Amino acid sequence: MNLYRLPGRRIAPFVATISLVALCAQSLTAHDGHDLLRGALLPRLSPDGGSIVYSYHGSIWRSSREGGEHQQLTANEGFDAYPAWSADGSRIAFMRGHGALRGPVHMISAADGKPLPLPKDVVAKDHLFFSPDGKRLLSNFRAAGGRAGISWLDLSNGELSPFVVPDERGLRFALSHDGNQIAVATTRDVSGEQGGNNGPQCMIGIVSADGKTKRELIEFPGRVYELAWRSDGRALYVVSNVGGAHNDLWLVPLDDAARETRKLTFGQADEDSPSTDRNGEWLLFTDNRDGATVLVARHLKSQQDVLVAIGSRKYQHPSGRIQLTVWDDPTDPSGKRSKTTARISVRRINGEYHAPHGSIYRMLRDRMHFYATEDAELEVPEGEYFITAARGPEYRVLSARVRVRAKRATKLALHLERWTNQRAEQWYSGESHIHANYGYGQWYNSPRTMFAQSAGEDLVVSNFMVANSEADGVFDREFFRGKLDPQSTNQTLLYWNQEFRSTIWGHLTLLNLRQLVEPIFTGFADTTNPHDHPSNAQIADLTHDQLGHVNYTHPTNNLKDPYLAAYSAKALPLDVALGKIDTLDVMGSNHTATVPLWYRLLNCGFHLPASAGTDCFLNRVRSRLPGQARVYVHVDGKFSYSKWIGGLKKGRTFVTNGPMLRFAVNEKMAGSTIRLNETGSVRVVGEVTSQYPIDKVELIVNGVVATTIDVNLNPLKIVIDEQVPVARSGWIALRASGPRHPQQPDGTVYGHTSPIYLVVDNERFVSPQDAEYFLDWIDRLRTDIRRRNRVPSRHQITIEELLTEGREVYLDLLNSSKTP
Repeated sequence: MNLYRLPGRRIAPFVATISLVALCAQSLTAHDGHDLLRGALLPRLSPDGGSIVYSYHGSIWRSSREGGEHQQLTANEGFDAYPAWSADGSRIAFMRGHGALRGPVHMISAADGKPLPLPKDVVAKDHLFFSPDGKRLLSNFRAAGGRAGISWLDLSNGELSPFVVPDERGLRFALSHDGNQIAVATTRDVSGEQGGNNGPQCMIGIVSADGKTKRELIEFPGRVYELAWRSDGRALYVVSNVGGAHNDLWLVPLDDAARETRKLTFGQADEDSPSTDRNGEWLLFTDNRDGATVLVARHLKSQQDVLVAIGSRKYQHPSGRIQLTVWDDPTDPSGKRSKTTARISVRRINGEYHAPHGSIYRMLRDRMHFYATEDAELEVPEGEYFITAARGPEYRVLSARVRVRAKRATKLALHLERWTNQRAEQWYSGESHIHANYGYGQWYNSPRTMFAQSAGEDLVVSNFMVANSEADGVFDREFFRGKLDPQSTNQTLLYWNQEFRSTIWGHLTLLNLRQLVEPIFTGFADTTNPHDHPSNAQIADLTHDQLGHVNYTHPTNNLKDPYLAAYSAKALPLDVALGKIDTLDVMGSNHTATVPLWYRLLNCGFHLPASAGTDCFLNRVRSRLPGQARVYVHVDGKFSYSKWIGGLKKGRTFVTNGPMLRFAVNEKMAGSTIRLNETGSVRVVGEVTSQYPIDKVELIVNGVVATTIDVNLNPLKIVIDEQVPVARSGWIALRASGPRHPQQPDGTVYGHTSPIYLVVDNERFVSPQDAEYFLDWIDRLRTDIRRRNRVPSRHQITIEELLTEGREVYLDLLNSSKTP
């Protein structure tokens, strides 16, 4: 029996002779040769409390609560999640997703994983619960027509009941052990608004199993991420980050909940995924303080916590090992290679994915990956494996196929190959919007794990965000230093900066900070910062006071109406007009919707360089990659973070998810201003190179395609040397695009340079249509600010004057465009 006590928690006398975890509040480690089970997700305690089922590397596994042998139950393509026990412990239901934690429901024997038939394919998107008689399943199912909601699945005929509770944003639920009650948590969030706009609270209610009776239990003062019932049906275990940034477990009794609710865990990171046995002896949950999760079983009578260890793994086939070494492409003339970090994917042919034990594994679309720092070793079932190694857009994706034999180690050296070296030409990659730890993630990241993920994507500059989510908790404040993180190297720079999040003005990423800018967020009702003040313009001034850099991130995802989106940058036109903004994330969230909005701002005569920020969440199993879209900045001379920021602000940039762009007008690079005495033409010289085919290369002048470059000769290298007519002042830029490629992680291939600005005979260039467009935009913003009524009375004049000042800029532009 392998039980380990959790540091800093009560130890029951009956385990005094068992090998224990080191008494260290910082990490969870074992000393007797056994390892803790690390990386298990969504665990569920069996009804009798003796066994655990969980998702691990996308497969379903089971073990004794006391540890020992862990048995693989599924080994199929896809990501298996949300396992649930039948009341008699004989069956396990789960869902199988492909690229998402939602998918068709499957059933297996709990003893050996043998598939059991179901009458129909039914898609679930959350936890599953058996009825006590084992004849039905409760979950958030997708019904006919695509609608979803909590309903019952009849296992005899595959039919769904009417919705007990309709689906809505932030919905969480759990079924009581007796099957009579459903606990439901709902937020105040409204479609079309940001999460937390109306407050962080969640209403916890109790609904009868048939949905006929409902009652409110308590409005919990923070987000609720998971629910579980106590065995007696008189209390709930609730996961929430109320009062902080990380998740803890709370006990919420059904009687006098407002007075008797109490906090149960006080960990360094997240305690999550609670479940209980029907006898009321054990509470199982996860703890991710060391990065990947460990499983904690709390004996409820003694309040002793024990950790689930792993003695051995029993795969569905005898196992062997894969030993990987990752070698970089040599950069010096000697051809000598050095070990490096890369993103690795290991999949058994026609089967499941695998990763090293304890690794932080993640999903990109339907492919699971992990980061190997020089070397990695995996235990896997015997068979054939398909292995890929990737390292950002400057490297080719390396593929290998190997056979693993039982009880033998298969060694594989992965020799990466660059197809381009942008740094050698003084172009340095980076991005402005990475979250290490953010709400409702499975893992916990540290600067060390963030370094591995950034280095594994060959991302030179990583700007990590200190930020809130929907409440008062601010993530990763503890990592902010006001300078480069000590983990940084000359090849991989880490800088903890800030995302300023407003529920109305939009979101700013603030770079090159010496101090965090307070407040960290505004406009979140019932928090410490409920007001729509200070404005983004005022936050920008505070940032510039410390020589920081102000960037608007994820400007819009609505091509038809860029203003009308929950997280759109509603104050962007205002702040650009007032000279508050240094750059704009043209790529990283939705460049299809953002680029036309950017063109409109450029057409009003503003200088606004392109940046990129993915808004990735690296503590979640499913998210974008860091630098999946990135900005390249040209830096003259010796490279440094401050010089990278300087080049970014000057617009010496291009943004891309793959193709590499070179662009000059009359021998001037992006960000430059070219003055011409009269109309005529300019010489545009450039090049687009890509490892994936390009089918369109265009020169854009004042938002319109001026020249389309022939790509037929070589779709991987397009040379540009064109004379472009210039009839008036304005701007010119280069963009390139290509079709989706399976090895390209960001969908369709795309790249865009920052503009070069043209001034002809000192003429001021303004598009009257675009100036008028932003006049209407600011009027909409003013209406929304007044409707919300969240600006304190003593600041209302300041905000009104700000809106008026910005509006007058566009009015002047409009009037000047009409002057002969």
